[in-house]
Amino acid sequence: MLAEIEATISLRFGVGTRVECNCGEWKEGTVVKHYYAQKSFAPGTCMPYLIRLTDGKYIFAPRDVDDVIRLPINIQLITPSETEMPAEVVGPDFGGSGNAAHDR
Repeated sequence: MLAEIEATISLRFGVGTRVECNCGEWKEGTVVKHYYAQKSFAPGTCMPYLIRLTDGKYIFAPRDVDDVIRLPINIQLITPSETEMPAEVVGPDFGGSGNAAHDR
């Protein structure tokens, strides 16, 4: 059954990925296992992730959604919207006239 789950459901974070987990407050940790199961779970039940928190405790994420597990805020990749991007990015002067439009 676990093989069927692994074959049909892809998870967002790989083993070894640094994440934050919602434990009432956001705590950082590292994904250590996918499709985690333990004896206390109903037969055939598994959780998407087992995470080792930075304090050394292990927790599982019951769902693979941003409200439960996400990339740490300090490393999330944020792309500015097109309206926030500068109209033209000019690099160092390598002998041009100083007028980027003229040097094209």
